Amino acid sequence: KRNQKQINKIAKKKKTIWIFVGVLGHSRYEMARVVEKLDFETTAVALPFYKNMRPYEQVAFQFSHHILHEDGRVEHFGQYINTEKGHFPNFDFVRELKRQLETDNGSIFRYSNHENTILNAIFTQLDESAEPGKEDLMQFIGAITNGGDRAMVDLWDLVKLYYYHKSM
Repeated sequence: KRNQKQINKIAKKKKTIWIFVGVLGHSRYEMARVVEKLDFETTAVALPFYKNMRPYEQVAFQFSHHILHEDGRVEHFGQYINTEKGHFPNFDFVRELKRQLETDNGSIFRYSNHENTILNAIFTQLDESAEPGKEDLMQFIGAITNGGDRAMVDLWDLVKLYYYHKSM
């Protein structure tokens, strides 16, 4: 439906934006009263920063967490940034993410696969580690990724399926 709408708009030289609002009623994308948006900053370098790491292994050093409230307010709810030189941040990163996301049951949004990819990489790192409390952190990661109970909604998928802009 979206592709046909784009073809028609281009053929008719229409420059209006189109959003298929029917998606908002679909149970998979139904939004809770609180909507949470995550953005991760990461790196994967050839020469690892930390002992016992492999080349190109993921390091998650920062995230930002915004909440869109039911009344339309956008709140910069929290963040994490590793500033400790020489400290492997991934497990603290997930602990802080878990702490912040446990404050409510809002829908969690991401854009594209990056956040899922990073969390799955940290899941593997936890599994291979002797980190205290790793089972709880791994359970949390499983719940918000890959079809878990509170799996993140990919905004990229929604844009591809239900949004058209003249610049596309």
